[in-house]
Amino acid sequence: MDKKVKPRPKTKLELLDLKRKAKRLYLTDGLTGKDIASILHVSEKSISTWINEYGWIEKKEDALYVRQPGVTIAKLQSILKKLHPELVETIEKVFNEKLKD
Repeated sequence: MDKKVKPRPKTKLELLDLKRKAKRLYLTDGLTGKDIASILHVSEKSISTWINEYGWIEKKEDALYVRQPGVTIAKLQSILKKLHPELVETIEKVFNEKLKD
């Protein structure tokens, strides 16, 4: 089997772009690490490292959880705070400023 391997990313920006694409393919499209490695021309070990290093398994589980019936706003807020604390902080700041007006 001939494997065509693309050269390694040359810049941090290229590496970040690969990680962003891998994350989308894993979390949104539901692809396996093997499939993602094949599409992005990176090793399965790299994909596995990213999945574990950045907590994508937990994020995928959380995303599946919120789609189930009976999930409350409070539960969603808790999950959002865990996944994107900086976003929640910004939203709360803007909301509090609007309340002052």
